[in-house]
Formats: sequence, C-alpha cells, structure tokens
Amino acid sequence: MTRPELTATGVRCDIGGRTIVESINISFGSDPMTAIVGVNGAGKSTLLRVLAGIDRPAAGEVSLGGKSLGDIPDRKRARAMAFVAQNEVPPAEMRVRDFVSLGRLPYQGLFSGNSAEDLAQIDRALELVGLADVAERSCGALSGGQRRRVCLARAIAQDSPILLLDEPTNHLDVRHQQSVLRLARTSGAQVIAAIHDLDLVMNHFDRVIVIDGGTIAADGAPAEVLTRDFVADVFHVDSCQFSSPQGRTHLAIEREISAQ
Repeated sequence: MTRPELTATGVRCDIGGRTIVESINISFGSDPMTAIVGVNGAGKSTLLRVLAGIDRPAAGEVSLGGKSLGDIPDRKRARAMAFVAQNEVPPAEMRVRDFVSLGRLPYQGLFSGNSAEDLAQIDRALELVGLADVAERSCGALSGGQRRRVCLARAIAQDSPILLLDEPTNHLDVRHQQSVLRLARTSGAQVIAAIHDLDLVMNHFDRVIVIDGGTIAADGAPAEVLTRDFVADVFHVDSCQFSSPQGRTHLAIEREISAQ
C-alpha cells in the first residue's frame, strides 16, 4: 500500500471566529500509530478534521503527497484517507454489510455496484473486526462496541493508506478499547487518532503529539514525552510510568493537582 505523506504547514484552525490552534507544522511519515492528545477543548478533533480534509484551515496548508488537499478531488482524497468521526453511528435499520460497503464508494461509478474487488475488501474488513458472523444483521441489533467496530470496518473497507480516527475508544468498555486499537494497528493503514486516555497512548501508539495552548507542545515517543513533570504541566494531574510483569510500559494517574 503506497502511503503519501500527510503534512500540515503553518496551519491555523478557527471555530466561530475564535482561533483554536495555530502555527501547526507537522508531517506524518513512517510511524504506524500516532496519537494527538490534549485537554478537553485543546483542538484535537478540530485539527484532525482539518488534516482529514473535512474542514479547511483558516490559514496555512495541509498537503498530501506534496499536493494541497484543496486541489485534490474528494473521490481521490477518499482513496488516500479514511476518517471515522467521534460520534459516528451506523443507521439502525441498515444491514452491517451494507454500511461497511459504503467504504467502497470512492472506487465506484454512479451505478456500477460492488465489483469482485469491492466484495473482497468488504469481507476482509468484516473478518478483521470480527463481525463476519453478523454481517446480515441490522446495525441497530448490535451492541455499542460492535457498532463502533462496524464504523471501523467501513473505514478499513475503504482501503486507504491513511486512517484518521476521532476518539475511537469513546464510550467503549476496557476490552473493546483494546480491541479497537489492536484492529486499527492490524488494518495495514497509517493511523492518526485523537484520543484522551494517556495509558492507551502509552501502550498502543508509536508517536504522540501534544496540543497545549493552541499549538504543539511536544512530539515524540510516548514514554519520552509523557513524563511526570510534563503531564503535570499540561494535564494538571500527578502521574507515574511503570512496567507491567509482561514488560509493557503504563501510565498511571495518581491524583489531580491544582492548575497554576
């Protein structure tokens, strides 16, 4: 899967005339899993939507493969990047397979229907998220965790080299949080996710970008970025890193501390 480089240069994002983030200069290259973190209202979701081409930046430029997103037709952009919104919910009356098949629309003509390649990608996505056995059920008959996996399957079926996820673990129990992030990694796409759980970032992501004060406060490996002092400064909690018996590094939040 050829992966074009996604780059933001001098990007500013506004909402309602108010600047949310500015002076954003980042590129996404070889890291399989990148997390974007920050306190509530820091601009994680806003930045992710601009990176995905859903919204346009107020200033600066987002480019894909060296070409401005604004100059790339929607269908071509969708073949390069798939996006799952924070509160995306499949229609209750729609069959699981039919919803997942929406991921193939960027490859189809107006009345062409699903090709053999489309069907293969749909089946692959359903198998990957563990929902092949419920493919003919209505989405409304599924649990919340299953519906979240249906949305991920739709994005995986899109077969785009870049996968952008807005709070993919939101409203999921602990088991399904682990499952969704594991599936994201095994999808084969480069994953860029806005997420709030720092321990999940520590365990599942190769890179973390921290948004604070409207700009990038840190960018690097989670264990190197999410130090006790840094987490205290940005998130106003006392924390510590520790290793599990299996050798995995975790981040524990110990208590809230007063913001200065």
